[in-house]
Amino acid sequence: MKKDDLLYDKFIEIIKGRIPEKGKLVNDLIDLLGIEKEGIYRRLRGDVPFSFFEVTKISREYSISLDSIVGNFNVINRSFNVKLLEFLAPKDFHISAISDYTFNLKSLVFDLDSESGSISTMIPIALCIRYKPLYKFYMYKWYIEFRSEDYKMSYSDINIDKRLEKVNEEFVLSVRNSPNSVYIFDELFILYFVKDIKYFEDIKLLTKEEISVIKASLHLFLNDLERYAIKGQFDEGGKVNIYISNIHFEGNLNYINSKQYKFAIIRAFTLNDIYSTDEIVCAEMKKWCLFLKRASTLISQSSELKRIEFFGKQRELVEML
Repeated sequence: MKKDDLLYDKFIEIIKGRIPEKGKLVNDLIDLLGIEKEGIYRRLRGDVPFSFFEVTKISREYSISLDSIVGNFNVINRSFNVKLLEFLAPKDFHISAISDYTFNLKSLVFDLDSESGSISTMIPIALCIRYKPLYKFYMYKWYIEFRSEDYKMSYSDINIDKRLEKVNEEFVLSVRNSPNSVYIFDELFILYFVKDIKYFEDIKLLTKEEISVIKASLHLFLNDLERYAIKGQFDEGGKVNIYISNIHFEGNLNYINSKQYKFAIIRAFTLNDIYSTDEIVCAEMKKWCLFLKRASTLISQSSELKRIEFFGKQRELVEML
């Protein structure tokens, strides 16, 4: 069999994996491509190949990385993609990129053994979005880093686009409804956030009033996180395991691991992502996660003394503001 045949077979396999229900997949492809039902069946059987235009359209709709498919046939080089989104004035395709990820997260409810997770030295975006002052600070930090040379915009000037708010809320709900969520935190992740706030204060980019609002939101976030740890689940019902790492680690990773879908995200540039759907990359990320679990303390419904000490320390750090 030719390599091209293997690549095409892999593409078809991934399409079928995105939507396991064959009837729904066929109907979705009919709507997407404007092709009659028999034409879709012939393409899925391999009797007729999808055209380049059709492959491109399907890949965009179902977040399929063609680079990662090619990468599966290269032992050394693995494929990553970078999503450079615009957050203050997002275009429709920026909103669609977030919706695509949410679409795949929603599919986890059909796989009770699936897992979504975050390994973090920062407050994970999935957890901070509902705490508007915290999310606004990450947006402001991103703006200062990548969109401003003269600091014309203040923190209070940051307005979250209504479409972004909507897709963000859908994203949060999909995370909180996932069967199993895992969060592994660097023990000093709140300290890193506090140090950022203090730096922005020192260079006159945050006022005392703005810091007071952020501080109150940090306390609210910690209260809710502690409650999730005690219950072992989100208010929406999804199970959550929270770990505190006993070793230092570098980088921030988010991942999805299910039978049908695997996704690894390295958080970069404050809000933007480097991601991969490459199966080998995802397998390596899973190994790292399993190691960090062993090197961490589970505080969800366990290790009560550690949990109390941890949250007490985080609240002391917030009081530094």
